[in-house]
Amino acid sequence: MGAGSALLVFFSAFLLAAEMLAKARGLAGVAGLLLMGWYVSGHWGTTPGWWLAAVLVGMGLVILDGKLLQDGTLATIGVILVLVGLVIPTGNWLTGTLVAFAWITGLALSPLSLKVLPKRDWLEKIVLKFAMSKETGYSSLNRNYRELVGREGTALTDMRPSGTIRIGDGRYSAVTNGHWVQKGARVRVLSVDGVKILVETVEEPSDPSTEDNSDTIPG
Repeated sequence: MGAGSALLVFFSAFLLAAEMLAKARGLAGVAGLLLMGWYVSGHWGTTPGWWLAAVLVGMGLVILDGKLLQDGTLATIGVILVLVGLVIPTGNWLTGTLVAFAWITGLALSPLSLKVLPKRDWLEKIVLKFAMSKETGYSSLNRNYRELVGREGTALTDMRPSGTIRIGDGRYSAVTNGHWVQKGARVRVLSVDGVKILVETVEEPSDPSTEDNSDTIPG
């Protein structure tokens, strides 16, 4: 009885979640509801019927979230309600644990349905939006870093060979080409690779008043 209930719950959870994720033309959803109905009928009358209300309300919240809100909040609450409702009528901790594990595992494995079925439009939009946002942010960061090439700044730390530099009002992590640079030295950005900044020291102009005039012929 326990293994059979767990299997019904597993496949029901898998199919119902697959219906929310993939374009299954309603077939996965109908099959999942039939399996859920089979499970409910097998436990009908064993305990007070409030557990069935928890299952129905929970499934309603999942459907509402998937069809309208799509932010995951109501779906999470719904999944927990269904889990509680499914476990209560089992009557013992072993069967209850199996059913809970089956429900969670079925939901967790449901994305496998996307390997054979196309994504729903809302899921494709979320994936596309995330990819575009990530790419836009990365490109913007790259552009900002590339604009540093040729600019000069100051080493805020000793660079052996990496450290922190300041260019304008910004602080950046940078590396030298294997040379040690003392804190406070002037540096120039040679190149940028992604967010890796390569710098070199800038030779300070010499002071003519301190030059050695030993070779000067007295007048």
